Amino acid sequence: MGQLRTDLKEITANDVTTAQLNSAGGRIFLSSVYDLKDAAAISDQVMRLRTFGAFPCPDTGAIAADNDTGFTLRPDAGQIFLVSGISIVNGTGAPVASEVRLYDGSNILYLFNAPVDANSISIPSLNAPLYLTNNLYLVVVNASPLQTAVSYTQVVR
Repeated sequence: MGQLRTDLKEITANDVTTAQLNSAGGRIFLSSVYDLKDAAAISDQVMRLRTFGAFPCPDTGAIAADNDTGFTLRPDAGQIFLVSGISIVNGTGAPVASEVRLYDGSNILYLFNAPVDANSISIPSLNAPLYLTNNLYLVVVNASPLQTAVSYTQVVR
């Protein structure tokens, strides 16, 4: 049990992978009442934590912006971004087509697909939390240069 306690003290959220979480939890045989009490205390602490992906990492809020025909917002492997807002500004004298997509490498889900009126701002509605991973990322495509911005925060996974 002492080794388990040491391992738990030294682990950080960035060190944990999905595979480790999925493979953890085999049979545990506790050899003494004291080990059982330690296990109960650890379990109690873990049960009070929120699920992974719920906590924003301090000082990681950012805005990805582009004044061109589009860009991709894709976290590095092991990171998760929570998108809080998207804005598209058209400062030209004519409507310009714009698309905001979720992409997994082969499939597309359109979050926004419409022209942005001349000299106006369009703010696509996010009806649910939008989490981005290295495998599911945001792609913005504009027919001609528009000012597109996406605000996001990295979250604990």
